[in-house]
Amino acid sequence: MKCEKEGFLKFIPRILRPAIRNFRLLNAGYGHFRTMRQHASVDRDGNPIPWYTYPAIEYVKQLDLSERVIFEYGAGYSSLYYASRCKRIISVEDNPEWYQVIKRKAPPNCEILRPNTQEEYVRAIDRPPGSFDIVIIDGSHRELCCQAALDRVKDTGMIILDNSDMLPDCVRVLAKKPFIQVDMVGFGPENGYLWATSFFLARGFDFKACHAKQPTLSVGP
Repeated sequence: MKCEKEGFLKFIPRILRPAIRNFRLLNAGYGHFRTMRQHASVDRDGNPIPWYTYPAIEYVKQLDLSERVIFEYGAGYSSLYYASRCKRIISVEDNPEWYQVIKRKAPPNCEILRPNTQEEYVRAIDRPPGSFDIVIIDGSHRELCCQAALDRVKDTGMIILDNSDMLPDCVRVLAKKPFIQVDMVGFGPENGYLWATSFFLARGFDFKACHAKQPTLSVGP
């Protein structure tokens, strides 16, 4: 009986070892405890990251955005993250308090717009001249913003829609164009549940990778 009990106890660590390793990767590697504790979308070192699923963030990290121009519905830590990597980002934010928080942190290549009405918010994408390499939809009035984005994203670019699993009407709007839809499902900053961040890639999508080897994992085993 004693031998059987000891053998059983020795067996438990082997079962739990993968789960413990995964727990460490999520909470130490990605900094999930930190982001929940700070109520901010940051990585393990406290640097800003988009409030997307971790698989989506990993994909964005692979891309060379140094010459890219981005428009974003819904300013936040993602605005600061992209500003550190892209040529220029323009974000629109309709929460006055949050607008002030992000605007104070924004570097020169990050412009934060503050609309007064829903129409101004949705049509803010028409204010800058030209089209955009990336349009991000992660704020208010998402279905209307999806419609507005269709005419402003480049034929070589993409649209990123966060929380796409909860926004079937938005997905249907974006399906009006022959995008390639790639859904990234998983855990992400702050939240304790799974959700989806979707990439809608134009048929002429031509973004280059940052590294000679792709993919490159940012968090090791």
